[in-house]
Amino acid sequence: MTMRAVVIGAGWAGEGHIIGLRDAGVEVVALFGRTPEPTYQRAAQLGITDVGFDWRAGLEELRPEIVSIATPADSHRSIAEFAAELGCHVVCEKPLATNAADAQAMRQAVEGTGLKHGYAATGRYAPTIQQTRQLLADGVIGRIREIESFAHLNVPMWRLPYCWVHRLEHGGGMLNNLFTHHLAQVLYVTQGAMHAVAGEARVLSDQAPVGPAIHDFSPTLCIGGYVGSGAGQGMARCECGYGLYRHCRNSTGRRQSRQCPLSCIGPGINSTAGIPSLSRRGWFPLYARCVG
Repeated sequence: MTMRAVVIGAGWAGEGHIIGLRDAGVEVVALFGRTPEPTYQRAAQLGITDVGFDWRAGLEELRPEIVSIATPADSHRSIAEFAAELGCHVVCEKPLATNAADAQAMRQAVEGTGLKHGYAATGRYAPTIQQTRQLLADGVIGRIREIESFAHLNVPMWRLPYCWVHRLEHGGGMLNNLFTHHLAQVLYVTQGAMHAVAGEARVLSDQAPVGPAIHDFSPTLCIGGYVGSGAGQGMARCECGYGLYRHCRNSTGRRQSRQCPLSCIGPGINSTAGIPSLSRRGWFPLYARCVG
């Protein structure tokens, strides 16, 4: 029997959840959002006909096997607890909650019920992370004594369009949204457990522009200085020979930025010299500045 899922949240995360659920053979039967226009746009993009804005009523009516939570973190607890009461399996986007008490309450809602529950720290499934885990398990690397993890964003926080990511009360901030990935990667690679935590958090920016965000779940591989075009993207020439191209033009075809916001999860190499062989298959997407 094909399992049915309801996705709550029509933003970036909702798009990724829908694609991932379908790839796993799950039927996404409905999408619930907060604002009509973007929710209908997302549903049309992904071919979902059942769209709603009252997720409680929708879950009561549809009773899906899976509830996928892809909203900002301040609403995660209420959705997870409601879904668990209905007997639905739960997958929740990161950060899990805005505070430890809510996160613990969410866990208590599903533990001991027989329900499956998952946390969408998708960075742990990157090919480099999978390979590192295997090397450690095989004893190739040796005993791990320290791991240094860092993030380098091509678009700084003050250039990201203003949204919930800038508001701590909604689960925003770099600590909530990047460290969660890094922590999940470390725990997965080492197959260890966390015993103590110490750290520092500080505000990196107090301003943000107002405008549409640049994001796409279907990047194309840049080879030999050119990238294949997607809908509305056109062709662009990049200074490096390899990399993942997101957007250099907006949906109208007009140039959005001369800087391609690429995802960097590998070595900080910005030329073809010294690129590892895995780069040629896209495992090490690099930065490149769009000049064409």
